Amino acid sequence: SIPIVAEVFSYGAKKYDAYNFNKGANATTYIDAAHRHMNKYLMNENVDDESGLPHLAHAISCLMMLLDNDIINVTIDDRNKFYK
Repeated sequence: SIPIVAEVFSYGAKKYDAYNFNKGANATTYIDAAHRHMNKYLMNENVDDESGLPHLAHAISCLMMLLDNDIINVTIDDRNKFYK
């Protein structure tokens, strides 16, 4: 499973530039993308049409990128403040 997640990162590096994800982005950007991929999986779609890679690997990658941004302190925190 780890090699498949690595393939998603390689795909993203070609599409968006290498390591562009750690330049900082809204937290909800990654959460929304992870939700989209998980929802596709829940709708019985296993593979992303564009990349040809599993939706679950994409969802895991989204969460890993968000975690990395949190660790290096570049996440733009746009979470709902009502829940704090």
